[in-house]
Amino acid sequence: PRLIWAWSDSPYLQQQYQMTQARPGTLTGCLPPGPPMDAATFANRVLLPRERGQTTGLQVTGIQPTPDAARAFEARLHAELDRMGFPRELRSMMQTSFDAAEIATSQTVDGVSVEERFYVTVAAIQSSSGPGMPSTIISSVEEAYAWRVPAEEPEQIRILKTIIGSIALNRQWTDRLQRFVSDVTQRQQAALTQIAMDNIRTAREVAGIIDATIRSRQATWENLAEMHARVMREVTEYVDPHTSEPIELDMHYNYAWSRGDGTYMLTADPNFDPSVELRETGWLRMERSNRNP
Repeated sequence: PRLIWAWSDSPYLQQQYQMTQARPGTLTGCLPPGPPMDAATFANRVLLPRERGQTTGLQVTGIQPTPDAARAFEARLHAELDRMGFPRELRSMMQTSFDAAEIATSQTVDGVSVEERFYVTVAAIQSSSGPGMPSTIISSVEEAYAWRVPAEEPEQIRILKTIIGSIALNRQWTDRLQRFVSDVTQRQQAALTQIAMDNIRTAREVAGIIDATIRSRQATWENLAEMHARVMREVTEYVDPHTSEPIELDMHYNYAWSRGDGTYMLTADPNFDPSVELRETGWLRMERSNRNP
């Protein structure tokens, strides 16, 4: 079956992937989050333990890269994306890599020593919403199959490959199979496209949250620093009712008045009113700003 797993250089997204994997109802075929793997590493860490974990005496006897298979799959993928009209602006934000390998193993099945060859193709698609933004890597195993023959008859492997390579398929059956494969591939690529778009949207949303949090925290620290500085300088910030501008005055008085011409009067008496006491007009009471300790 096709297997998919995800990874990101963002600790937040890594945590989200872990939570999604642990959530009941997670889709079959989704592996635990982790960095991308090449074909050989995937075979050793995932495929063989999953498919042959109970096999007696399983040993990996050889690993052979198959770059032709990787290039062939990459060509098919890009052709399918062109056919689907995959947006080029999204494609430019994605980096793809492909790897394929043949893994030879020996094992014992029902008391018989056998040799088995695994053929694996893996793909990794890395996307980011922009420079400096978190990147996401969606990895998938696109092809994985195996041939098994008795160990004492290794020639059968070459014979089997020759037979398969010389088979002439029924044209009608081939057309139906091609349509079926094309439909499945289209559905897979549509799902992959949706995943990529969701990842880009999530990355942008996370970046916005992080930016807003940093700005809010910075504003809070700046306000605290200003408050501390005013305490050290023994001043209190008032708002001049004539200009609506803040002004710092001596903090040892509880009440302040402004005449509007840059003249201020401070007092500890709540009943003092310079308009009455000095018989001058234009005096207005000043309120403390909300940025005081």
